[in-house]
Amino acid sequence: MSLAWDVPYPPRNLSEINALMKVWYKHCDAALDSPIMAGHTLQFIGVPTFDFLPSSLYNVTCASYLGQPLAPVNDMTSDAYHHGPRREYFETLRLDSQSMPDFKVVLTEPLSTGRGKYSQVWKAEAIGAEGDALPVVVKLFQGSLFPEPKMIGQKLDPETLMQEEVSHREAWAYERLRPAQGTIVPYSYGFYNVKLPCNDVVCAHIMEYIQGTSLGTYAATYGGHENQEETEKVMTTMTKVAYALHVLGVAHCDWSWRNIRVSPHGRVVIFDFGMAMNVEDPSENTLPPLVMDGRLLWACFYYVAIPRQVARWSVKMQEDPTVLWARPMRDVDRLSYDEWITPNYTWADRVRGEIIRSEH
Repeated sequence: MSLAWDVPYPPRNLSEINALMKVWYKHCDAALDSPIMAGHTLQFIGVPTFDFLPSSLYNVTCASYLGQPLAPVNDMTSDAYHHGPRREYFETLRLDSQSMPDFKVVLTEPLSTGRGKYSQVWKAEAIGAEGDALPVVVKLFQGSLFPEPKMIGQKLDPETLMQEEVSHREAWAYERLRPAQGTIVPYSYGFYNVKLPCNDVVCAHIMEYIQGTSLGTYAATYGGHENQEETEKVMTTMTKVAYALHVLGVAHCDWSWRNIRVSPHGRVVIFDFGMAMNVEDPSENTLPPLVMDGRLLWACFYYVAIPRQVARWSVKMQEDPTVLWARPMRDVDRLSYDEWITPNYTWADRVRGEIIRSEH
């Protein structure tokens, strides 16, 4: 297999590892010398082929309509969010992944950018022929700004990720989650190859811009863990979202306050599927996807609740077999209060305070 940088992958020997490292540093230097700036207009040059992951579990078979209008909400996911009108403007902004857009996309504001990130995320405007501008988010899977490749002994660290893998996982996940787009995940407007100012060609995912706040900030609006009723509502909503993803075959595998937005009415939207796995993936290199998702989801609860409240609520959900959406809680191995819950809460409490302060 070759990467976009035209080096063998995975590297089979030290010589190929050195070649990969050399080309990474070269592209990283170029990216830093010619950074993307606000006002940049995306230069579309083609459509990516998602063939990095060899397993048939990750086939992207519907690339021809990624970004097209969506099917009705799947009944299996209907209990994962509050019923209400699906967000509508996607019909105005529609990309056909078999051809180039007939409008331009202009980057307006950095949302998450810089070195050591698996994507460069920008707020942008999609401007049509009539001059109408619609807000979107653009994720650029710019491998030269990914975390630096590392070696363990004479081998490449197996946790080193390439841009082809992260974009493939995200494209696969959004295809599987089409019935849930516009509800618990953003609408996807397509995946495209674009050329950057540094001459790198990268995959760009264009999607719906979501209004909302972080978990910690949202919890502060209703009084935090002191308001037990609201806290349990948020935990219930998050668990239903996880259950809906799993029903559609996707384990997010990267649950974090960074990847969640909560609307003023308490609707949870999750994004960033670059680490996503098929729930049936038998990979021996990681925890089972459902267990991984359950543990990460559990850790997210500590942005809105204290440990004993989480433990009480989760036990109640786990022990009621009629509560189908509580499956993510049942997929988690029994967790030690002292070894897992308390350290996670201490860490989450500190970070939550930092997040809230930074947003005000």
